[in-house]
Amino acid sequence: MSQICDAEFTDFVSNQRDASWHDGTLNELVEIRYGKDHKKLAEGPYPVYGSGGFMRSVEKPLSSGESVLIPRKGSLNNVMYVDEKFWTVDTMFFTIPLKPGAAKYVYQYTKRLDFGTMNSGSAVPSMTTKILNSLVIPIPSDSALVSFNKKLQPFFDLFGKNEEGNRRLVSLRDILLPKLMSGEIDVSKVDLTQLTNNHLAGRMHWSNVIRVRAIHAVHSQQSQIPAYESVPKVSHSPCRTALTLGGIAPLLSWLAVSQFTAQSFAMLVVF
Repeated sequence: MSQICDAEFTDFVSNQRDASWHDGTLNELVEIRYGKDHKKLAEGPYPVYGSGGFMRSVEKPLSSGESVLIPRKGSLNNVMYVDEKFWTVDTMFFTIPLKPGAAKYVYQYTKRLDFGTMNSGSAVPSMTTKILNSLVIPIPSDSALVSFNKKLQPFFDLFGKNEEGNRRLVSLRDILLPKLMSGEIDVSKVDLTQLTNNHLAGRMHWSNVIRVRAIHAVHSQQSQIPAYESVPKVSHSPCRTALTLGGIAPLLSWLAVSQFTAQSFAMLVVF
């Protein structure tokens, strides 16, 4: 889907530009604002974004709606798009669209830029509002922006659902991992042969092999879970992929470093 959006953008700026366009600056399309410190905020439902991506969820949002998030310090090229109530930390700019349809266009344009070459810092890579506001960018007509936005909206709706699913899976991982490591959740006495409706009954015990089954969405592609032996998928949908792990320790390590992707699978079941 991302490649389709990229292709649409390339066609838009290369083949659909006409006399109604003009060369302008970024501040004609969006207002750039500073993020704020999040450390004193309680946990809640609103995502917090930093230059590395999603960090945590807090009690209240800093802004809402469509926004292009541009790192102020650190990983300057990690430009993000959001369309929700959110918070950005003080090392991350967020933007307010000044025209209908501007956010997706600005995101597609700025994610192609190498902000690292515009770095204004010495020890830590840094970006300033002065640099961003003065960026030269082709400015489409208002009607062209609205048309471009309408064409990309279905894809961005799917991106948003995938991102929400990712955050839920990460939260689940962060809740379960400490409990497994501390022994609060004890799986040592789980006997697969006693579980009802279990296709592995009579074949193995958890202490010999632990399997993690990723139940893919109906239209998902091959699982992106790396590094472990993959058991062949069954032919019907939803697709199922089982991973063979050598005990609980590798499972915990995998959970700790995994970047869950809702596009790859919809539910994680440990059995």
